[in-house]
Amino acid sequence: EPKIKKVNINRNYDFNFSKIKISKNAGFKNMLNSLEILIKKAQDLGVILAIESEGSFTSKNVLLLETINEFENLFATFPNEIKINLNLAHTRIASKIHNYSLVSFIEKFNNNIVAAELSDNSGLIDEHLPLKKNSFVFDYINKLPNIPMILEFRDTNIRQIKKSIDLIRNYEKFN
Repeated sequence: EPKIKKVNINRNYDFNFSKIKISKNAGFKNMLNSLEILIKKAQDLGVILAIESEGSFTSKNVLLLETINEFENLFATFPNEIKINLNLAHTRIASKIHNYSLVSFIEKFNNNIVAAELSDNSGLIDEHLPLKKNSFVFDYINKLPNIPMILEFRDTNIRQIKKSIDLIRNYEKFN
């Protein structure tokens, strides 16, 4: 019987999608209320609950957990009960939009990061591309030692997946 150790939550909230319009602050409060319920269930089941970081140029100011301040508020409410699934592509985009350093983000929340999602992109759109030799992720994965890496690709063949795995293994071997 498989044992689940971590559960990831992708909490996208699009404030323009719903017919009932609410503010981003109200959406954040709703997220915290929902997380309180999910955290209790996760604790009952003995699993780690991780929430995915976000960032999008095409959906500016309609997504939660893009800014350092939002993560600080999250951990002020739940200091030990929830962790981060760091989507490097999302957070790289968010850091450009909200003018912060991705390295600073990783350093600040390092103890809260339990997984990292990797994919390549242009830096403007989250394209979920397979990794390349010069992929931006290689500027950051050394800042995440011993963190499980998740490959998140779309429209990718097995050869591209294997090449991405080889690139990561070779990077880790020589750095």
